Amino acid sequence: MYGERREIPRKLIQLNKLFSASLEWGHKVHNCYLYLVDLSENGVRVCSDFPFPKEEIKIKLEMDPPLETRGKMVWQKELQGGMWTVGLKLLAFSPEEIDKIKNFMGKFSSERRKSARVPVKLNRLYPAGVEAMGYWQACFVYLIDVSEEGMRITSDFPFPIDEVTPMQLDWDKPMRLKVRALWSRKLDYSTHIIGLKFVELSEENRSIVRDLIAAANLEKNAFPLFGPENYGA
Repeated sequence: MYGERREIPRKLIQLNKLFSASLEWGHKVHNCYLYLVDLSENGVRVCSDFPFPKEEIKIKLEMDPPLETRGKMVWQKELQGGMWTVGLKLLAFSPEEIDKIKNFMGKFSSERRKSARVPVKLNRLYPAGVEAMGYWQACFVYLIDVSEEGMRITSDFPFPIDEVTPMQLDWDKPMRLKVRALWSRKLDYSTHIIGLKFVELSEENRSIVRDLIAAANLEKNAFPLFGPENYGA
C-alpha cells in the first residue's frame, strides 16, 4: 500500500476551481459547492462556506468523470465573511482511487503556472506599512487585483521603480514581504497606480496570498450559500 501511495506525483498543483460536490458524514449526504485551491499527493485544500467535521468524509466531485474519494479534516481556519479554508488529508489508497487522483492531477498540472499568474480582482482598501529612508511609515493601499506573481494597487506612497521595497499588509494577519515596482502612473497630485512584483515570496506568505485569491474567487462566483441546517449543525 505504501508503494502504491508513492506512485502519486510529489507535487502541489494549484487548481483554483469551483466544483459541485456531495459530502457524506454522520449518515447524511450534504450537497454543496467546494472551491479547490490546490492538491498534492497527500491531500487537498478547499474553501467552503461551512466548517468541516473531524470525522472521515466521503467526497464526490461532480466533474467528467466524477471523482470519488475519502478525506479527513486536519486543519481549518475561518476567513473574513464567514468562509473557511480547510486542509483535507486524502484517504483513498486503492489502486483505482489512486489512478483517478493521478489523472485528476495530470489534467490540471498544465494549468498551474497560467492560473498562478492570472490576477483576481479585489478592489479593497487595506492597512499597510512601507519601509522608506530607514524607517517604517503607516499607510493605506487600495488593492485592485492580486496574483501569485504580484499585485496592482493605488497608493499615495511613491514606490521607486525597479527597487525592492519592504512592505507589510494587514490581510487575514500582518504579512511582511518585499515588492518591486515594475511601473507607476500618477492619478492625481498625491496618488499613483502601481504594478508590484513579489520578491522572494516565502511559502507562508504564498499560502496567505492563495487563501486571499481563493476567497475572492468564491465571492466572484457568487454561488448560493447554505445555512447550518444543511450541514447537520
